[in-house]
Amino acid sequence: MAPSQQLPRNWPPHVPYLTASTYCATLDPSHLKILRTPTRDALPIPPSHPKGPSPLVKITPINDPSHPARGQCGLFATRDLKPGTFILQYIGEVHAPNESTDEKIRKMVEVHEKSDYDLSLDRDRGIGVDAQGKGNEARRAVNEMVWEEEGVEEDNQF
Repeated sequence: MAPSQQLPRNWPPHVPYLTASTYCATLDPSHLKILRTPTRDALPIPPSHPKGPSPLVKITPINDPSHPARGQCGLFATRDLKPGTFILQYIGEVHAPNESTDEKIRKMVEVHEKSDYDLSLDRDRGIGVDAQGKGNEARRAVNEMVWEEEGVEEDNQF
């Protein structure tokens, strides 16, 4: 984040805010080639998309006592959005599995394996983007817990 960059309101102070993803040392040239090769169904990011906090969303504390995510924050639209509207990228640290015996690399792999903020970019190759330690407001769209209500597990519910 640039020193003059504004943080989104309700941004957690302990998490660095990013305007572009970073690349983990677990990535090798073959991973980078995959990431840079668009798929047939890939949609481009609009060139007008702003760097920094999105005006289309806001991070809002959830205070409703009956809500299962009470005490956490959620990501909400600031206005009605048309279907298909590009809202924002999921930004974090891009990583991949790595069989290195180097202790530092092994620890990096373990951090991503245990993350609740990790989204798959290429499931077959294990490439993902993890916003646990740094990212943008899209990280608030990933639920951190599995909620159990009346004996039924519900994953990624807000």
